[in-house]
Amino acid sequence: MPAIASGKVLVTGANGFIAGWIVKALLENGFSVRGTVRSAKKVEALKALFPDHAARLEFAVVEDIARDGAFDDAIKGVDAIVHTASPIDLTLHDPEAFVGPAARGTTGILRSMQAHDPTVKRIITISSVGAVCSLTDYPSGEGKPKAAWKIYNDEKERGTIGWDFVTLGPPWVFGPALGAEAPEELGLSVGYWFQHTIKQSKLYPDSMKAWVVVSSWIDVRDVATAVRLSLTKEAAEGERFIVASIHSGALISIVSRLLGQADSAEQSRDIVFEYAFDAKKSREVLGISYKGKEETAAYILDDFKAKGWL
Repeated sequence: MPAIASGKVLVTGANGFIAGWIVKALLENGFSVRGTVRSAKKVEALKALFPDHAARLEFAVVEDIARDGAFDDAIKGVDAIVHTASPIDLTLHDPEAFVGPAARGTTGILRSMQAHDPTVKRIITISSVGAVCSLTDYPSGEGKPKAAWKIYNDEKERGTIGWDFVTLGPPWVFGPALGAEAPEELGLSVGYWFQHTIKQSKLYPDSMKAWVVVSSWIDVRDVATAVRLSLTKEAAEGERFIVASIHSGALISIVSRLLGQADSAEQSRDIVFEYAFDAKKSREVLGISYKGKEETAAYILDDFKAKGWL
């Protein structure tokens, strides 16, 4: 299947943390973008983030991604899709509470493509390492990607498919939140990073186990780069990639040093993690080079300083 070198890309959940950086990367690399949002009220704030690309940026309202036919109109006339829209809540213990709607949203896009024979050539879904293994006793999406892959593989076997499918699975994703004007506006991952490293509190106690169990995280800019490369690299066709780079041990110690503060032995101690993730496949196939944890931490801190949060 040919890679997508240009054209219009649908980005679902465009007002989300990761999606915003994907939109930015695509626009800066010459793509046009149609972003979906749940409410028209989100549109003006998103337009303000990308004033230099107004001519290549448009939006569609999709109020409920799990509704049948939710994406029927949004997919029309696009060359590729990057699906990021998905609910997440680490305080829930019932997988169906958010994994179910996430899975239905993904399969819903594929069903819309089947029904309307669109111009789409490649669809990329942003999943999670939690969708390929069960990390904790918190809700896991393990096995849920199978429904989407079954649709893809069935269509491929019948020879009726005109598109291909790629999945990216990151762990924790960190970086500046585009458009956030106060710490209270930060989403789950960056909000937790702020509370854990700057405030050194446990604002999200239910997520502490997930933080300690998983040793890896990734710079949000690298997620956006992985998406762009997955669109443009022919070899990405039909592949699933873990995208991860950074060992999260001694994070408070790193932040303290970057801020010129002394840290304690407790802050700099090594943590023994239960899981680490091998991103060798993504490095080899996509040709991506991941940023180190100090570079990412410094970038986040510079953003916090510029916004007067430090």
